[in-house]
Amino acid sequence: LLNILTSRNYKLLDVSQLKLADLKLEPPLVRVSFDQLTLAFGDAYPLDTGQRYLRIDQKVYLLTNSVYSLLTEEAIKFASLSPLGNAPKMTELQLPGYHLVAKEGLWALVIAPTEDRDTSTDGINTLVDNWEHAQAISVQHYQEGTPQGQILVMLPGQSEPLSLAIMALKPEFILARIDKGIQYHLSAIQVDRLLHLPQKTSPVDATATPSTAGTSTEISDDGDDVPVEETTSTEEIPEEIIDEETE
Repeated sequence: LLNILTSRNYKLLDVSQLKLADLKLEPPLVRVSFDQLTLAFGDAYPLDTGQRYLRIDQKVYLLTNSVYSLLTEEAIKFASLSPLGNAPKMTELQLPGYHLVAKEGLWALVIAPTEDRDTSTDGINTLVDNWEHAQAISVQHYQEGTPQGQILVMLPGQSEPLSLAIMALKPEFILARIDKGIQYHLSAIQVDRLLHLPQKTSPVDATATPSTAGTSTEISDDGDDVPVEETTSTEEIPEEIIDEETE
């Protein structure tokens, strides 16, 4: 959409020769504002050249009709698939049973979980990273229901936390921005990744020694191979047995 502002494929028209109402520029069909700049989109050019009337301030242009169809879509189609917005950097995260705060770039647990989860720096950073890169499958209009929990996220420059209501855990993981009237549909796989720290990994037992047992084969009387387990013993042979064998 911003490419309109730098487009060179246009024709400037003489406003004095135009009736803006006939071109559907007064009032316009669609109005888009960029800070102090307003673009007013009017009717398509009647000769089917793929152009449309566009008014900027007091000037009227014929411009390639490349974005008008997007502007007539529902606004929800422009919503980011990230529940936290584009390239979010959190400063605080509150989940059911968890409370994490970032201080001077380092994350710490204020409320620690009771289950067997990884509360190390790596575990905490993994949870934060999962949130900052979370992507929904789709964004839809909010459907009223009873929330199963609440998530609060503080982002830089905000005085109030962003609130996400947990509407469902399966078959889809649904998070709602009730204040915006939208909800994010995520895969159910994301439930554990976004609502919990990673599972603790069991340490490898360095004292365990591998078995020295092996197998060999012997030939039976009928000619078949018979597997025989071999064991290696580190026990000393009694001297009495050695003496008997050497006599």
